[in-house]
Amino acid sequence: MVDRLVAVDDGDYRLPDPVLAALAADAGDPVSQIGAAIDTRYGSTMYAPANGIVGDGVADDAPALQALLNKAATFGASVTLQGGSTLLLGSPITVPSGTRLFGNRALVKKKETLASSAFVISGVSNVLIGGLRVDGQRALFVSSEHQHGFYIVVGATNVTLRDVDVFDCNGDGIYIGHQGGASKDVTLEKVHSYGNNRQGLSVSHVSGFEAIHCTFESTLGTNPQAGVDIEPNADNVVCENLKFTSCTFRGNAHFGFLVSLRAAPTANQGGIDLVACTIEGNGDGSAFAGGLNLRAARRFTMTGGTIRNNNGPGVFIDWTAISRDVKFLGVNIVDNQRQGVLVSSGFDDLTMIGCIIEGNGVFNPGNYPGAIFAPTLASANLRISACSFDGSSQRYGLQTNASVSKVSLVGNVYGTSSIGARALADDAASRLDLDTIVKPVVTGSRGGNAALASLLTAQATRGLITDNTTA
Repeated sequence: MVDRLVAVDDGDYRLPDPVLAALAADAGDPVSQIGAAIDTRYGSTMYAPANGIVGDGVADDAPALQALLNKAATFGASVTLQGGSTLLLGSPITVPSGTRLFGNRALVKKKETLASSAFVISGVSNVLIGGLRVDGQRALFVSSEHQHGFYIVVGATNVTLRDVDVFDCNGDGIYIGHQGGASKDVTLEKVHSYGNNRQGLSVSHVSGFEAIHCTFESTLGTNPQAGVDIEPNADNVVCENLKFTSCTFRGNAHFGFLVSLRAAPTANQGGIDLVACTIEGNGDGSAFAGGLNLRAARRFTMTGGTIRNNNGPGVFIDWTAISRDVKFLGVNIVDNQRQGVLVSSGFDDLTMIGCIIEGNGVFNPGNYPGAIFAPTLASANLRISACSFDGSSQRYGLQTNASVSKVSLVGNVYGTSSIGARALADDAASRLDLDTIVKPVVTGSRGGNAALASLLTAQATRGLITDNTTA
């Protein structure tokens, strides 16, 4: 009988209903034998309906779920909820170490008595929660910043949320906090966090974080109102090595993605990578709104992906402290309402390679440059290479001011703009300018030279020359 007990740990989160019936049919004493098999076999699944969880959306299932998670962790078992069930929580669930909770797409809803986080993952390790939907029911509560869906704090380690929806929370969908030590190795896979009051995700104190194929959208309520906010709460807080791969940040009231590090931290803060991500449709039209906002960012890189259609700048680097070692590599920054890139604070070492900055400024055509580097603090080491600036809605393709020195411009292409290709006011003495602004016109006869004709055609096709030669 024990050999027929099915373990579920492959991401399917589904224990077939006939399993328990089959076990019961073979058992002389179904209750004791099935219970013994589940409780003693390492890695087995404890099924929620057989352990006091009603799941009808009326009964308070918090006590039964807490007891079941504690028991399963003691025996090394996982817990599987019944598909289609609705668990009502009147008190927070404190997740123990070793938890493997497979939601089977069950819905968990906060009751009006639960004016805090739904799931607290504090100081524990080796936690996997998958296939779960969490409804924060924010309308039941007075507006707050701290009534989160998942609260991951006090050095929680090796925590994974997979295939989880968390929405309508009266705080953040997910908060990874600073209390009592940095959490480590936190992973989100296919998480959808939406319609929350403060952020889809807040990260304050963590060493090692990765989000893969996640979506953070429609945050509206309490500032900062971002899809994701990376914001350490103190100078001595560790916030390092964060990576987002193939994630989407969409339709949030202020910014899709916000990085706000401390100006002079005493602990390591930085090392943030976005790979093949999409930041689109964010902003409410206010001055503090748009796609990506960087404040005192350090070691930030965005590789590939798109920043588009944001109601404000696509990229906004501001605040009163310098951002350092910021890179945009092959990013499309297009069709944003205001500037494609707006830098109004200081920077040291800002690089853009192979980016497309086109069609921005659509809110008021002719008034916003594609990219403007106009910091209020002395800034240096701006490198722009192999980028394309185009679009008649952009005032200029590229603009700088006198606070910038050591600018390198190499091989950039400038198409149509409202006023002109460039308006450079940075330190000319320290500038390396290898851009070609006006295409040379090649005239004369090719004299029947096929190789020369082919070369001229190739260069003209790439926009490098205007070919006015004759045969």
